[in-house]
Amino acid sequence: MSPFDNPLMTPLEAALEHARRGFFVFPVGPDKHPYVKDWGNVATRDERQIADWWRRWPEAMIALPTGLLNGLVVIDIDVKPPIDGEGSFNDLLVRCGVGEPETFMVGTPSGGRHLWFAYPDIGGQIRNSASRLGLGIDVRGEGGNITAPGSRNHRGLYELIHDRPIAPCPEWLATLCRFAPDLKPPPEPATEPTTNHGGRGDGRQWRLAGLVDECAGVRDAPQGTAHSTLVSAAYRIGQLIHDHELPESEAGERLWHAAISRKIPRKEASDAIVSGFALGRRNTRNPPERTGQ
Repeated sequence: MSPFDNPLMTPLEAALEHARRGFFVFPVGPDKHPYVKDWGNVATRDERQIADWWRRWPEAMIALPTGLLNGLVVIDIDVKPPIDGEGSFNDLLVRCGVGEPETFMVGTPSGGRHLWFAYPDIGGQIRNSASRLGLGIDVRGEGGNITAPGSRNHRGLYELIHDRPIAPCPEWLATLCRFAPDLKPPPEPATEPTTNHGGRGDGRQWRLAGLVDECAGVRDAPQGTAHSTLVSAAYRIGQLIHDHELPESEAGERLWHAAISRKIPRKEASDAIVSGFALGRRNTRNPPERTGQ
C-alpha cells in the first residue's frame, strides 16, 4: 500500500514523503502560484525547510520542478470539455503505433492525468509546451513544474493512480517532446457551450460532457458506494457510446482510469464496465434536438 493511499495524510506529510523519495519540492497555492520566489533554485529535499514552509502555509499544494533537477518529464493530459486530452493522447498513440507506456501516474481533480517519466540522459533538452502534441496534451520539462500527489485544492485531490517505478521516457515520446515547442498548435475546438447530458453543442461534445460527469462521480463516490456507482456509470456511459462521436475504447479507458483511481479492484472494474456498456448500448441516448435555429 502506498503512503499516498492514506486519506488522512496531510500536505506536510505528503511533501516529506516526496522529499524522502529524492525529489526537490516547494509550496504552491490552490491556483498553483508559487508561495516562494525563485522556486527553481530554492526547491529542496531538506526536511527542516519543508516543515518550516508547511507550518507557514499548512494547506499548500506540493510542486516538483520538472527537468534536470528532479530528473522528470511529465505528460499532462487535460480534460476540460470541449478540450479532450485523453482523446488527443489516444490519437497520438495510434499515429505512433504504440501502446500507452506504464509508469507512475497521478489523477487530477478535473479528471486529467499526469504521466511521470525519467528525463532522458541524452538527446537534447526537453522544454515545456502546451497542446503542441495535441489539444489537451502539455509537456512539463526544463523550467516547468508539476503538482504532486497528496496535494488538494477546492476542486479535489491530486491522487496517485499507479505507484510504480518511474519509467524511462520512450524514445518516440522524448523525440516528440523535444520538437513540441516548435510545432504549430492545433486549432481550438468549437466553443459553443455544453451542459450536463442535455446541453447544446455537437454530439461529440454532448457525449463527452456526460462521460466526464460520470467518471467524476466514480472518482468521488463515497466509501461503500464505489462499486454500485461504477455499475450505474457504466450503464449510462454505455447509452452514450457512438462509433464516431464517442468510441467504446475511449469511453472504456476513461472509466477504467476513474475506477482504478477510486481503488476499485481491477477485475471488478473490468467486469462492471463490460456488462454496463453492453446493457447501456441496448438503450442508447442521443443529443436533444436543437431549437431556435
